[in-house]
Amino acid sequence: DVFARRKKQNKKMLKENIVRKKISEFAVQKVKISKRMKIERLCAQAGYSLTYGDYAVICVLTALVLSGLSRFVFSNIFLGVIFLFAGLLFPYQYFSFKRNRRMDVIEKQVGPCLKMIIERYKNGNNMKRAIEETALEFHGERPLSDELANVVIAMETGVSVADALDMLAERTGNQYLDRFSDYYKIA
Repeated sequence: DVFARRKKQNKKMLKENIVRKKISEFAVQKVKISKRMKIERLCAQAGYSLTYGDYAVICVLTALVLSGLSRFVFSNIFLGVIFLFAGLLFPYQYFSFKRNRRMDVIEKQVGPCLKMIIERYKNGNNMKRAIEETALEFHGERPLSDELANVVIAMETGVSVADALDMLAERTGNQYLDRFSDYYKIA
C-alpha cells in the first residue's frame, strides 16, 4: 500500500515538472487562442488528451533529440540545425497522421453506431439509455468505443445528452455525429 502511494506520488511529481511548467506557461502566453484551440482539437481528434503546453514540450523535446542525434551520427552542425527545425515540425505531422487514420476508422464505424442509437431511441424514447446500450455493444471496437465510453461517463457526471453529443462530435471531428447532435437538439 505504501509502495503504491509512493509510486503514485512520483508520477504526479514527474507530471508537474518545473521545466515543463515553464515551457507550458511561455507557450500559452505567446500563442493566440485560435492556434491553441486548433492544436488541442488536433490532439483530441488523434486520440490524445494534450494541452497546448504539453504539445509545446513534446515539440521542444523532439527537436532537441533529433538535433542531438543527427549531430552525434553525422558530426555535422548544419544537419543538427536542420534536424532541430524538423523536430519542431514532426509532432504536428505525427498528430495529423494519427488523426487522419483514426477518422477513417471512425467513418466506417459511425453508420452502424448511429443506426443502433436511433433504433434504440425509437423503441425506448430515452436517448441516454440508447447511447449507454450502444456503448456496451461497441465495447472493444476502437476508437469509437472509447469515445462512446467518454460520452457515457460525461452523462453520468451530470452533463446533458445534447452537450455530451456535442463533445463527441468535436472530439471525433465527424460531420455525421455533428449533424446527429444538432438533430437531437431540434427534436
